[in-house]
Amino acid sequence: MDTLQYILKFLFIFMIMILVIKVCMLVANYIGELIVGTIVKILQKIRKCKWL
Repeated sequence: MDTLQYILKFLFIFMIMILVIKVCMLVANYIGELIVGTIVKILQKIRKCKWL
């Protein structure tokens, strides 16, 4: 019985870790898209200025 409990605890922790990693990846992807979007906007503004 003890081994079964250890295995269940391990699986539970493993599932939580996978969920946390997936959430972190989603957040990182969203932040990355935001950063890329702002950089593209800044570059477009710089290109519109004739004096540069």
